[in-house]
Amino acid sequence: MKTSIHIFILSASLVIAGAYGIAQAATPLSFQAGNSARSTFNVDCYANPDAFSQPPISNNLAPNTTYNITGACNGPLYITADGVRLVGADISASIVMPEGHPDVANGTIFADGAHDLRIENLFIDVTAFSTGAAQGTDAAGVYARNAFVRLIDSHIEGGLWSINPFRNAIIRLQGDVTFTNFVNAGISVGDQSLVSARGPVTLSTTVTDNSHVTAVEAYRGGVADFRRGIVVTVPAEDPYAGFFPTAITSSGHSIVRIRDRGVVIVNGRMAASSSASITMQRGTLNGRIDVENSGRLSLSNINQTGVNDGIHLDLNSTASINDSKIGLVGAFLGSVI
Repeated sequence: MKTSIHIFILSASLVIAGAYGIAQAATPLSFQAGNSARSTFNVDCYANPDAFSQPPISNNLAPNTTYNITGACNGPLYITADGVRLVGADISASIVMPEGHPDVANGTIFADGAHDLRIENLFIDVTAFSTGAAQGTDAAGVYARNAFVRLIDSHIEGGLWSINPFRNAIIRLQGDVTFTNFVNAGISVGDQSLVSARGPVTLSTTVTDNSHVTAVEAYRGGVADFRRGIVVTVPAEDPYAGFFPTAITSSGHSIVRIRDRGVVIVNGRMAASSSASITMQRGTLNGRIDVENSGRLSLSNINQTGVNDGIHLDLNSTASINDSKIGLVGAFLGSVI
């Protein structure tokens, strides 16, 4: 049963992908008739930044509809329909979370139960919520709850989180995807959800308002799988200031996996705990690794560059290290290498 469902999704996606191209918008909002399966709107946010919240869309995005976007459109967008596509039709195309918006808790784009939402060639601007003052607003780039989202060749700037799939959601990253200047986490995946990266991913932040900012966090059974490379940069640790950022964390039966394809550079500490795991098959690591409380670590072909870096295992944790250049390694309280 699972196999037949998977094949149906792929087949439908291939048919849809070839059916429509991007057309330039001649009016602020125009409708193009398609076949019985899909429709297309051209959304000109040069002319009207609030086009998505006003008629005829009125923030009720229709199923099996492509929205070709030009200019900077104000969010948030709440999407429950299947088959929606948000496509940047030119370099200006963006979705912006306005400062002080009352619905910021739903994220700039919130996919709630929506299947096959595609966000392509878009800049998602959450810079109005890029400091510690945003804590409590839940401002994010993309939230996904029990949904399937494809994020393709896009950039998310600012917000407490860049993307946050939860409650059995899936976000697939395709093409070049970039997350910058997040406050809490770039990728936060939990509650049996999955982030699957099919192309290179870049995560970096210079924000220091959260003393425990992390680029990638998997928690409560979440899975983050990077297949084509990842570059991570977080600010340097400052124990005297109580600032302890991490590049990658995996906790609570979660999995973070970095495959041996593409460019892999991790600048910052990694940590696995509470029966969670981190697997890194190739790349450069500039930071130490902490594994505790039955955490699991697997490294192959890794170059750990920091002079004082190494691996610390504690409380029944395990590590497998192959063909790697690693600093000092310590194993304590039932831990095994």
